[in-house]
Amino acid sequence: MYTVSVGLAGTDGTFKSMGNAIFCGPEGDVLVQGNNSPDEIFACEVQVDEVRRRRRHWGVENSLYQFGH
Repeated sequence: MYTVSVGLAGTDGTFKSMGNAIFCGPEGDVLVQGNNSPDEIFACEVQVDEVRRRRRHWGVENSLYQFGH
């Protein structure tokens, strides 16, 4: 699955935040990576058909109920 991790960038007057948001593809490849600019906006196009295909053929179920709870 695709993974997006966001990170606060810039400063709030006391703390500096490094930003570096990242968008990764299903294989872990970095598709887009931000920098530490507080004004940066980025986007990434996701192929919906590819997401559906990968969900159908994903060999792992990350449901909490699969652990016997």
